[in-house]
Amino acid sequence: IPDAGYLFGGWTEDCHGAAATSVRLNMRKHCAAVFLPTISTTPRTLLTWASSAGDYIGQGRSETYAPWNSRWAVVLEPTGQRLEIVVTSLDDAQVSRWNLWFQAPNGQLLQGGTNYTGAIRAPFNTTTPGLSVFGNGRGCNQVVGEFNLRELRLGPGDVVERVSLDFTHHCELGAAPPLTGSLEYSRTGLPTMALDKTWLSGELLTRSA
Repeated sequence: IPDAGYLFGGWTEDCHGAAATSVRLNMRKHCAAVFLPTISTTPRTLLTWASSAGDYIGQGRSETYAPWNSRWAVVLEPTGQRLEIVVTSLDDAQVSRWNLWFQAPNGQLLQGGTNYTGAIRAPFNTTTPGLSVFGNGRGCNQVVGEFNLRELRLGPGDVVERVSLDFTHHCELGAAPPLTGSLEYSRTGLPTMALDKTWLSGELLTRSA
């Protein structure tokens, strides 16, 4: 359980995955849990979400994805209108692949420091922002939600250097249970860890039947 001011950041070493993990006990295994400051003073890459019971996408679970348990691809379309993020988790049992799309209304560029309300799923029209979270064979025919794009920083060639945003995603109907999440991405920044606060290491030993 994280101390006050910290959050669980996923598993490392022989244990992979986000909140839930699995490991094959055919030999001695070493696992580590990562704990991170809730508010970071340095750039980092982290996706956390909480899914309410009945939400079709998150299935009522909370998840955490970071560089040690997932691989990331972040692209801003050439028009500057849509940000596409793909997060692929590393898991011994299966691979989880999540797509997150955030789009400004047609004819507009995504702008940091902007709260986009009334977002819907593709096909996006000319007056509303776009939002869609899908993956692992699950997607919504309709979406109602919003996202607050706190920061969007581009480098040479419009390569995405940093992103931070919060989102609320309702599948099918606005009254449907929400999926709420927070995303931070830094192309070069890595989390800073310290003993006692960020690592909890342990051993899993093979047991004979």
